[in-house]
Amino acid sequence: PGVADAMRYSVTAGGKRLVMVGIDGSEDGLRALRYAVPEAARLQAVLRLVHVQQQMVVLAPMMPLVPDPTLHEVAADILKQAEQHARELGYEGPDLEVVLATGPRNAALLENTKDASCAVLGRRTAPLQHLVGGSTTSALAAHARVPVISVPETWHPAPPRGVVAAGV
Repeated sequence: PGVADAMRYSVTAGGKRLVMVGIDGSEDGLRALRYAVPEAARLQAVLRLVHVQQQMVVLAPMMPLVPDPTLHEVAADILKQAEQHARELGYEGPDLEVVLATGPRNAALLENTKDASCAVLGRRTAPLQHLVGGSTTSALAAHARVPVISVPETWHPAPPRGVVAAGV
């Protein structure tokens, strides 16, 4: 199976814009979702929730290995909760995609941006994770063909305040 073929279900209408949001069960992922729901409404877009299932769990030498079905159950539960949060946050559209991807995280997320208008990720502040695996947001921003929105810890939802002008 391909990178994003592990589990995908959708109730989308073809041809609509799409906002992809990376979900990982953390506060960072929830913050990204809180940003993505009104963004999808603003763009009149489908919301795609993407979680990349953990491939392995590092354990102490005397602890048993976590079986693959357990990892899959955890990943499916993360997506189920994210879907509930999206509805609680006001996502009303019938068009909602939920993707449980497998494979390398960056490649799986990149694959799910191919038909998206933008990608939304929560910014992590874990320096150790950056040293070990690099920044997912940076990798996605470097390779995606769509805007990548990195939602920092300091972001809080606020009502729109008018026009933004940018000079190039």
